[in-house]
Amino acid sequence: MGGRASAQEPVARLIGHVTDATDKIPIPAAQVTVTGTTIGALTNDSGVFALRLPSDAKSLTVRRIGYRQTTVTLTAGQTDIAITLEKDVLKLEQQVITGVATTVSSRNAANDVAVVTSAQINEVPAPTVENAIQGKVAGAIISSNNGGAPGGGLQVQIRGITSINANAEPLYVVDGVIVNNETINNGINAINNSGGGQNSTGQQVANAPSFEDSGVNRIADINPSDIESIEVLKGASASAIYGSKASAGVVIITTKKGKAGKAAWNASTRLGHFEDAKTLPLRTFPTLASAQNWYWTDDPAAKATYSSKPASDAFIKSVYAGPQDYQNQLFGNNQASYEGDVSVSGTQNATTYYLSGTSKYDNGIENNTGYNKQSIRSNISQDFTSNFKVSANLSYVHDNTRRGITGNDNIGISPYNVFSTTPQFVSFKELSSGAWPNNPFGNANPLADAALISTPEQVSRFIGGGTIDWTVFEQEHQSLKFTVIGGADLTSLSDLLYAPPTLQVEQLEPSGLPGTSVSNTATTNYFNYSFNLSHHFTGLSWLDATTSLGYTRDRRSTLNPVTVGQNLLTGVDAPTVGTVQTNFLYRTEQLDQSFYGQEQLLLLDSHLALTAGLTGERSTADGFIDQFYYYPRFSGSFRVPQFTKAINELKFRVAYGQSGNLPTYGAKYTPFIPTQEGGLNGLGANSLHGDPGLRPEAETEIETGFDLTVLDSRAQLSATVYQKRLSDLLLLSPIAPSIGFQQQWYNGGQFTNQGLEVALTMTPVQLRQGISWVSTSTFYRNYSVVNSLPTTPGPIGNTYGFGEGFMAVGRSVSELVNAAAIGPNGLPVQVGDFQPSYRVSFANEVNFGPVRLYGLIDWSRGGSTINLTDLYFDGAGLQLWGDSAQSAKRFARFLANPTAYVQDASFVKVRQLAASWTLPAQWFAFTRGRINSAKLSVTAYNVFNWYKYDGLDPELSTNGNQTVTRGQEITNYPPARSYFFGLDLGF
Repeated sequence: MGGRASAQEPVARLIGHVTDATDKIPIPAAQVTVTGTTIGALTNDSGVFALRLPSDAKSLTVRRIGYRQTTVTLTAGQTDIAITLEKDVLKLEQQVITGVATTVSSRNAANDVAVVTSAQINEVPAPTVENAIQGKVAGAIISSNNGGAPGGGLQVQIRGITSINANAEPLYVVDGVIVNNETINNGINAINNSGGGQNSTGQQVANAPSFEDSGVNRIADINPSDIESIEVLKGASASAIYGSKASAGVVIITTKKGKAGKAAWNASTRLGHFEDAKTLPLRTFPTLASAQNWYWTDDPAAKATYSSKPASDAFIKSVYAGPQDYQNQLFGNNQASYEGDVSVSGTQNATTYYLSGTSKYDNGIENNTGYNKQSIRSNISQDFTSNFKVSANLSYVHDNTRRGITGNDNIGISPYNVFSTTPQFVSFKELSSGAWPNNPFGNANPLADAALISTPEQVSRFIGGGTIDWTVFEQEHQSLKFTVIGGADLTSLSDLLYAPPTLQVEQLEPSGLPGTSVSNTATTNYFNYSFNLSHHFTGLSWLDATTSLGYTRDRRSTLNPVTVGQNLLTGVDAPTVGTVQTNFLYRTEQLDQSFYGQEQLLLLDSHLALTAGLTGERSTADGFIDQFYYYPRFSGSFRVPQFTKAINELKFRVAYGQSGNLPTYGAKYTPFIPTQEGGLNGLGANSLHGDPGLRPEAETEIETGFDLTVLDSRAQLSATVYQKRLSDLLLLSPIAPSIGFQQQWYNGGQFTNQGLEVALTMTPVQLRQGISWVSTSTFYRNYSVVNSLPTTPGPIGNTYGFGEGFMAVGRSVSELVNAAAIGPNGLPVQVGDFQPSYRVSFANEVNFGPVRLYGLIDWSRGGSTINLTDLYFDGAGLQLWGDSAQSAKRFARFLANPTAYVQDASFVKVRQLAASWTLPAQWFAFTRGRINSAKLSVTAYNVFNWYKYDGLDPELSTNGNQTVTRGQEITNYPPARSYFFGLDLGF
């Protein structure tokens, strides 16, 4: 930033040098500003800057990401200055987003905005960005949809449940571009018959893609190693700048940019492995006699089929292949995983650049599953003049995900479904002839299915964005900037699922049509741009004001044709060769438009910060597409002047904001369905009636809290309490069948989330020679209650009759009830809750000079998961659970109580462990400066787990991105842990 025109003639030229207070090394790209003005400069690669000072200049303010801001006093006639900056170990002074094109120092922020740095994101190689920030954001619950299945598939929930039927996922913004995080269900329902599939008019039909397909959400495509920081805007007062798309919060991802100086290359490689983190205690059969006794005693089929035990024993002898370990055979994939990254960053004349490329492969723990990704990125910035700058951020990603078949099914194909009826003495292994044996105790051979069923999902994705920054004018005490931000996110997805007709499970297909192929292609395009005008004024000694105005426009569309072919020819995987073909077409298109205005004030020597803004938005998803809905926001913070040496700073803050949540696409319409009358094609009424007057759900949130910094800025305690009230909910209500429909969409009802977030960051040890200990702990608790309902209480979400979600006034939104037990108030009795009571995390980093150790523990207390995997084993009655007495007790409880499989979902997980060693520089001195740094590392993810829950994982959900009834396990993909060895080189 350079000062040009000035109200006062510059009279002195100042040259300065900015260095690290500890390491004494120069600090490039530090922002040096004449305090109280807009005059400033950036340090170069040597930490040097030059300024022309106005005659009344009294001090300089120096900022740099990763360091604590400092203000230094100037003396009359001074021409040179040396400035040192202390490292911001606790990240107390980061820039947080307050508008589409404005930021503020976290010292003055009135909202509790979580910031996760690049180092924190890349502590341990994680499958996706969401995995990388698990346990690092107070107020966010991040959980898997299908255990350790490769390629992602997670849900992020911020400050409780945001909606029952509308969007409940946060908005993702990458370098100013709103990006796609949609989940396209792949259509595996056509193979496993899990159910739940719907056509484009909302009718439940066979073979259609289903929420039980456990699809991958697209934020998994973003490369974590390219990320500079992630900001999580939690409250409506912070996220309302993005309108009603952001009611569930905003995750703002900033990728790495070029750095001042000559080209700096970095290369890293990781080599490791994913393995099964949890196996079930299944019964073993070490001898032929044990197998024969089991069959005659425990399997009713024995006595029904054979008249005597000798005959039964002869059958078992013919299939007995010795003791087997099915879980190890299927979930013991021994492939290696790897990741390679290379990047270059620097400045050439007026061009700053960052280029990177990544190739990675994550092995799935199940045979024939895995995740392969290649990506490239280019971030380039060009200063055409001192007041005109253009930047472009371009990335391309290609990935291939194979997730196999797990989870709910209705034909006996899911592996743990097969294991529940098949004793571990039958061999599923491929024969020497190349054929696969049939399972004499079930419908499927899981090893054959894993080897021969293809589930590839190919994704090609381009994200391109750009920013134009034009400083219209800049004077000593004011400036006017015009910023244009725009971009596109173009995603092409292709699934070709194939189950050969020769498989045992296909031969037993209930439809009598062996061989299934699904072609599922989807094109999803996002386009958005904004025009922003920002005026910064510092003309009064007591006032620093930033006024911003803007206009944004977003368009998004999806075209998703699906073809299912059945009764295939052997050896041909195309659905078009099936004698029976079913076609589906899903298509959406939405246009949003908004404007905003915001005023941001810093008063009382920046001790008091006030912000007020208003966003107006309209959308084609609303019933009245020309109507604007308005969302105001207000916030303020006050930093108490230091009144004791023990307290470095005490800041109180409060924020209020309103936001919305757009209706589900198409809910305002009443779709017609194809029908036939007298042999003629026609259209008929649907059972679901739309509401042409639908409006966005309304969200009102208030938060207040404090930030306390003590012990010479070596410890900070932050606490926030919030209340988030959701009203005008998008609900379904039964209507009189006499009018030709069964249900109707409408707005109504209200519920409230109230919660507490606490974060404690401290440096208990900070010595010379690089010895330090940094500790971060977070606590999060959320309560919810239904305030009003315009209809009678009733079930919500998707469950299977073994406990269900229920919505009633005065009760938790996420409660889990026993529908068969009615309490004194006439409502079902609550037996659990899908939300945890609280979440706690502990992260610790210890440095001993070149050696660094890191660990992250995640603790969840309370909450419930319906464990139907256990029911598969218990209900089969074959005593194949390792502890048959335990299995019998569970099933006996179930016969008396249908919610007996609702289990406590509490857990403690060691999410991440890492150890690294920065090698001595003299070790690679022979390279003559070609290598300037090298680091070795050993990392582990999801290493240890402790929980009483006796299923696979209390944290997963079989029903995909459900808003309320998530905690249900039905023979899911097991959780995975990983280990990696790494080498990082700097050139």
